[in-house]
Order: sequence, then C-alpha cells, then structure tokens
Amino acid sequence: MIKVVKFSRSLIFVGLAGLIYLGTKYLTIQTIKCQVDDSACPPDVFAELSRSYGQNVYKVSPPELEEKLLKADFRLKSVKVGLRFPLTLAAELKTRIPVVQIVASKNLFKGLLVDAQGRIVAEREVAGLPLIIWSEISSFLPGQDLPRDLVLAIPTVNEIYSLFSPDSVEILNETIIFYLSEKTKVKYPLAGPADKLVSLQLWMNQARIKNQPAPSEIDLRFNYPVIKN
Repeated sequence: MIKVVKFSRSLIFVGLAGLIYLGTKYLTIQTIKCQVDDSACPPDVFAELSRSYGQNVYKVSPPELEEKLLKADFRLKSVKVGLRFPLTLAAELKTRIPVVQIVASKNLFKGLLVDAQGRIVAEREVAGLPLIIWSEISSFLPGQDLPRDLVLAIPTVNEIYSLFSPDSVEILNETIIFYLSEKTKVKYPLAGPADKLVSLQLWMNQARIKNQPAPSEIDLRFNYPVIKN
C-alpha cells in the first residue's frame, strides 16, 4: 500500500513538471490588444507593448509594464495591463483631460492646459475651458504639476464659472479675483468653501429683483463680506 502511494506521488510530480515545461516552452504572448480612452492605441505605446510578443506568459510582468508606460507619457492618467485568454496581453489606458487653461496675462494666447489633479498636460490649444490668469505659469512646462494650493483652487474656479460665467479669473496673492456681469469685482479666498459662492449668487439675484445698484467690489475673504459701492 505504501508503494502505491509513493508511485502516485511520483506520477503527480512528473505531471506537474511536464506542465511547467510545456508552459515555459509554448505559453507565449500571441496577441496584443491596446486601447486609449475610446480610440486605438498610439504607435509608440503599441510598440512598447509589442516587446512582449512571443515572450513566455510567466516572464511578462503587467505591473512593470504599467509603471513603465506611466513614466513614459505624462499625459496618461491610468494604465491597466493584464493577461487575457487566449495568450493575449491587453492594455487599457486613460489620458488626462484638461479642465482649466492658464495664461500669464489676459493679453497672451499662449498658455498651458491643466487637469483636475494639477498636471500640466499640454500647451493651450482649445477654447471653452475656464481661463485662469496666473503670472507664475510662465515658469512651468507640460509634464509638471502645479503647486498644491492652486490644485485645491481648481474646483472653486470651476464653480465660479458654473455660477457666474466670467471671462476669466485671476489668482493673485492667495486670492481669486473675477468680475460679475454687472462689472462688480469679487475677491475670493484661494481655498474658500463653495457655500460662499452660492450665497453670493443668491444675494446678487435679490439685489437685481429689488433694482439695487450693483456694488463696485465684494470682498469674500473674511468671515463677513466687505461691500464697496
């Protein structure tokens, strides 16, 4: 009885060794699939993934490929690489989408596009995004990240555009400056909560209903608004 058990274990060992050998020899990457957002994979990314073609599946490391692709292109927000049946290496990439554009001066067209995480993804090419005037942007380049305080201000800028649709906003000395349609200058704290903006909108609507003259300036950087007529 003991001999039978030993013989069975030997067969199992030989079988596993055979499977490992066959896997090492024949289980190689035969197909590369890649998609960026909803489009086809760009040639440079596909070329990098194609280096794994013909390699054994046990030697291909999806995490290493993900890290390499993210480092190679600062415009990528996320990369997911995995092995798929049968013998397929599949990659799904997401690019960073700009949400604001920043220029050093309102008179300058040249500027940079920035995503929600503060990564500068490209030079300014499109219109329609919230426009931020910040004099220090001229020292930044695509691929770099904005200072944390400016990153935290991006949602506030988007909220300002959503509520008031100004031509632009300016960031100066920890302050966001913009103008209402009535030419009222508004000063807002760089890290200010959105509820102050909603209160400002309600106050301006009430002032219009009552035919009150628009003030020349509203300063919301303090606990209570400072209004100048």
